[in-house]
Amino acid sequence: MTQLESCTLQPHSVHVTLKPRPPLINPPPDYLYFAVFVTLCCFWPTGLVAIFRSMDVRKASAGGDSYAAVEASHSVKQLSWISVGIGLTIISIVILFYIISQKA
Repeated sequence: MTQLESCTLQPHSVHVTLKPRPPLINPPPDYLYFAVFVTLCCFWPTGLVAIFRSMDVRKASAGGDSYAAVEASHSVKQLSWISVGIGLTIISIVILFYIISQKA
């Protein structure tokens, strides 16, 4: 027991039992196939990150964490479209340089 002016505190312990959350019934899309496609065909660095984030969607959905699953799903979609944009830009530049070099 600890005495503080007019208050008396008694030590106690609190036991908290957490129940595991069930998997999500309607999980958000993980866009794994899109991420694999852009990794192989467009721009691999951001595509690889998209694949890892896709795995995060599956883990969060299995753990019942809907906020994390939706957040990761949005991230996968965004990274995949960024990969498409970068890949198309690189392909366009290469084609442009090829055309210019053929005329010279």
